[in-house]
Amino acid sequence: MELTAIYAHQGGWDEVALVLLPLALLWVVLMVANRRARRARDEDEITGGRDGDGS
Repeated sequence: MELTAIYAHQGGWDEVALVLLPLALLWVVLMVANRRARRARDEDEITGGRDGDGS
């Protein structure tokens, strides 16, 4: 039996994976971006909008 025959039409889980995996990846990327934006905003509030380069 070929490997492709094993993965073909296994009750729909493969189609579910094709939808859920990209959505999960997108969710992770958005969570990381949101965390970085929040951290940058908090640092900006602490420094009062200064760049931190001393000028």
